[in-house]
Amino acid sequence: MIVPEPQTKQRLVLIDGHSLVYRAFFALPSLTDREGNIVNAAYGFTSMLLLALQEHPDYVLASFDLGGRTFRHEELAQYKATRRPTPPELSPQFPLTRDIVRAFGIPIYEVQGVEADDVIGTLASQAREQGLHSTIVTGDLDALQLVNDDVFVLTSKRGVSETVLYTPDRVRERYGLEPIQTVDLKGLVGDVSDNIPGIRGIGEKTAIKLIQEFGSVESLVENRERVTPPKIKKLLDEHWEQALLSKRMATIVLDVAGVTLDLSHGSAKDYRPDAARTILSDLGFRSLAARVPQTWTDGSAMSAPPIFAPPGRDQGRLPLDGQPAEARQPTLALESTATESVTVIRESDDLDRLIAAFAAAERAGFQVVTLDDVPRHGRIAALVVGLNEREIFYVPLAHEEERCLELRDVLRRFGPSLQNAKPSKVGFNQKADYLALRAHGIELGGA
Repeated sequence: MIVPEPQTKQRLVLIDGHSLVYRAFFALPSLTDREGNIVNAAYGFTSMLLLALQEHPDYVLASFDLGGRTFRHEELAQYKATRRPTPPELSPQFPLTRDIVRAFGIPIYEVQGVEADDVIGTLASQAREQGLHSTIVTGDLDALQLVNDDVFVLTSKRGVSETVLYTPDRVRERYGLEPIQTVDLKGLVGDVSDNIPGIRGIGEKTAIKLIQEFGSVESLVENRERVTPPKIKKLLDEHWEQALLSKRMATIVLDVAGVTLDLSHGSAKDYRPDAARTILSDLGFRSLAARVPQTWTDGSAMSAPPIFAPPGRDQGRLPLDGQPAEARQPTLALESTATESVTVIRESDDLDRLIAAFAAAERAGFQVVTLDDVPRHGRIAALVVGLNEREIFYVPLAHEEERCLELRDVLRRFGPSLQNAKPSKVGFNQKADYLALRAHGIELGGA
């Protein structure tokens, strides 16, 4: 549920398109349409969109980044400078996702030189002034600073398959801070993904204690003579300006010029289910097309199935047509009705249990997902293991937007079982798997 009941206000859903597409790309295996185009990000995004529609909002609006420099780049030269270039497989999925949004009849708000979360922050602020309740659907926890009694944030916990609704109480429970204070937390600890520095040497625990005591970065700076221990005081004395700058960089803008909430568009009257089903069917997203409700008030929309699915042939690319193929195994088909459980492995203990079960199996599905089409480069993004028709395990290893285990450690621990003849390994492109693992000194056995 996106908005807890009872809820008497009209409800607005704000879709942070850029963050959802980006998150889905790195969280999901590389799915392909029938023409071989990678569409995993569009698939994951659409799943989140359908989840939002299941809650029957009164209005749905979306925003995307248009790219280019923003005021943050002007104030902080290294802002986002450490991000890798957008993968060529991801770039075409942004216009594709815009097409999907438009097919649903959902308006898109975009401003050159302004990030989508600033546009969404502005829309949420205006919606509150007009008496609406907003839910921001995003892959970016920066939005938690916007949470209040009239603005909730829905984000994904495991890629895009498990969601968390952040209310004010949920934010307090997780951080021990008021939602607005999460931006003060960024001011002190920084943000690696955006290359916002914070103060090196101050970790999250210390930062939370300081914010709880002083209330904000500004108050902390003004009263830093009272800070203990001396080591932390010294860091603040030397880098207080950096903390203020970092907070400013992390603060979402609530008054973007030229952005006006227009509720004459984006309601149920603009919804186009037939056009939505057509574009999803054309992409091969048959299960998603089946979940498109006839109206926003139609309760027939099916519950979301697990979004994570194991990759198929061609270096971890997963065909979406759902049709049988000679090389395809039923345990690894995306649309297979037999696949009921996909578990994402992010914890060391969970990895140990998976390795033990894998080693004990007589036969197992196995696939290496790579970041490019040259497996011998060894740029491994994930491992996918199928123990039976109903248990698929996905081990992300190179995802910028998600916490994941370290590649070298996983291969060191998994290596012996991968090299053994047992279990017998089943896959779509075992030559690619062999080459990718060989780049790390592992000779795949039992294939």
